[in-house]
Amino acid sequence: MKNLFKNFIFLTTVFFLPEISFSQIMYPGTPELVGSEEDFWVWATDSCKYTMTPDGPVRAFRDNDNKIIVPLPHYDNYRLTGTSFDNLTSNCSVVLSSNWNTDPSKHDSQHWLGVGYTEDGINVHALVHNENW
Repeated sequence: MKNLFKNFIFLTTVFFLPEISFSQIMYPGTPELVGSEEDFWVWATDSCKYTMTPDGPVRAFRDNDNKIIVPLPHYDNYRLTGTSFDNLTSNCSVVLSSNWNTDPSKHDSQHWLGVGYTEDGINVHALVHNENW
């Protein structure tokens, strides 16, 4: 009886509510690439040091001067800045460094900056991924 009920729920969802059941895998339309693909930053030539390697999702935002800021998440967090993606430059100063504290109760070992969010371009809020070693 339990399997019959599970099958009923599954079939009801799939056939009568497909927009809910497949909302994450079926998108309307086909994405279209406008222009040609290009690199906006090349690690081999544009990085300041080894740890200027993006080790997480890279998401850009604009500051209050209308400049693009692209944080590069790693245990030493850097950023790229520019007025457009065509002229991003590496900022070699660390935005957020890791303290390498070995006490796990402090949550202060390694820090990766996550998604940033700003409403005014001055105050930026971000999630931080912590790893304890």
